[in-house]
Amino acid sequence: MRGVGQVPVRLAREIDGFVLNRLQAVLLAEALSLVAQGIVTPQGLDDTIAHGLGRRWALLGPLATINLNAPGGIADYLDRYGPTMARLSNGAARGEAFPV
Repeated sequence: MRGVGQVPVRLAREIDGFVLNRLQAVLLAEALSLVAQGIVTPQGLDDTIAHGLGRRWALLGPLATINLNAPGGIADYLDRYGPTMARLSNGAARGEAFPV
């Protein structure tokens, strides 16, 4: 895989679907919800990902990013933003839109 420019990732156990597709599905579900609620236009949503999250994650993954977003690294980030992120993700797990 490395010979053709891929980066293999070993999973601890087998799961349904590819890791990337599972992450993409959650992001897409929230994106569609934000557009359906009229919170953002389709173009605004695409711009947010293409010019924000996409550029950021093209260089660093989500965990490396949050490690840099708080002075004390990941633990500090989770102390600061964990409750908010938990509230948002719990709603998403129930199929609800993120609160506004």
